Amino acid sequence: MSGIRDGSRDNPYQKILNSITELNYTSKPVHIQRTIYIIDDTWDESLQSLSLIYPLTIKSGLLDDENGNRKKVTWISTTSANQAIYLIKGDLTIESLQFNFSIVSGSIRPFNELIYMNPTDQSPSLTIISCIFNGLGVDGNLFYHLIAAVIIDSYSIWKSIQIKGQDNQGTTLRRSNEDLTGSIFTLTTNSITPTTIMNVKMNVDSGFFVIQQSKKAQFALSHIDFIGAGTVKQEGLALLLIEQCTFNLLDKVITHIPLISAIRGLLEINNCQFGSINESNNLNSNLTNENVKASGIIVIELGSKTSVEISKCIFLQCIDSSSNSSISSGSICFYFQPQVQKYSNAQEFDNNFGRASVINCQFTQCQGKYTGGIYFGDNVIPI
Repeated sequence: MSGIRDGSRDNPYQKILNSITELNYTSKPVHIQRTIYIIDDTWDESLQSLSLIYPLTIKSGLLDDENGNRKKVTWISTTSANQAIYLIKGDLTIESLQFNFSIVSGSIRPFNELIYMNPTDQSPSLTIISCIFNGLGVDGNLFYHLIAAVIIDSYSIWKSIQIKGQDNQGTTLRRSNEDLTGSIFTLTTNSITPTTIMNVKMNVDSGFFVIQQSKKAQFALSHIDFIGAGTVKQEGLALLLIEQCTFNLLDKVITHIPLISAIRGLLEINNCQFGSINESNNLNSNLTNENVKASGIIVIELGSKTSVEISKCIFLQCIDSSSNSSISSGSICFYFQPQVQKYSNAQEFDNNFGRASVINCQFTQCQGKYTGGIYFGDNVIPI
């Protein structure tokens, strides 16, 4: 390269931070689109405490592949940083990028999340388009932290969060298969920001896809392909909405946990498909409670604060192959778990059974110990 670096294709800046400084101008027209194109196959940088004055897009500047899709730049961070991107203010869009963890002198980089948002005095916004978040290091090394595109907690002041993949350009989120307690996304107990994830693929070998724990914030999952023996779990009080999603196992894998489970709160599942006509979803003794073994693609523990509606869903070859389950259904299983309430020095059982409804669903070649379709356990009254 010859000449002064000016951010052009012929004389690009060496760091994104240098470009951001130049794009944060106020003297020129301020409403033009601000975009940084990465023209290297691999990019190594960590953006810490990123504060944007105007909306910014960081995207791949590589050529299209043979299918006409933009090639993705591989983003790594080999410096001693907790995140690849730490956003505290402004509107950021990232497009056609692949984020990887790296192993540097035996240590995982970045140390914690790939992307972390922690707002200060104003609400940041993050849009993700056609990106891949890999839970494996570039050399195939397993890492022991979760992929966290966003950490959402009680300090968040955003009006809403939407993570959206671009149609026909797959955005894939993966998680280490050795972390059985973590998830790709968790909406924590004190979260107050309504959150939507849509148009992506989630891939895990075991453990959890998503966990909803919030008491107040709605969590919506839309147009997602869930692949692998993982669980979407509702354990909060706020609504978990799952719509127009597909759930599939791979290579005749037997899962020991439900694909969707709920122990309390509001759950709506609409227009989803479980399994395929060519491949069975094989279940085996799903232990959902220390006192109850319940099997099903969807397992719901009904108590005083549970409300579930399942509508217009398709279940294909959902099979419980175990003889060990005390409550067994190939597809949907509702069971009642009495909740103990304390009044003064006495304990009483709460007999409010919650509510459950299944509307206009289709079941094809589903099998279980008691039924292949819907099992309503003792004291469960469908509406």
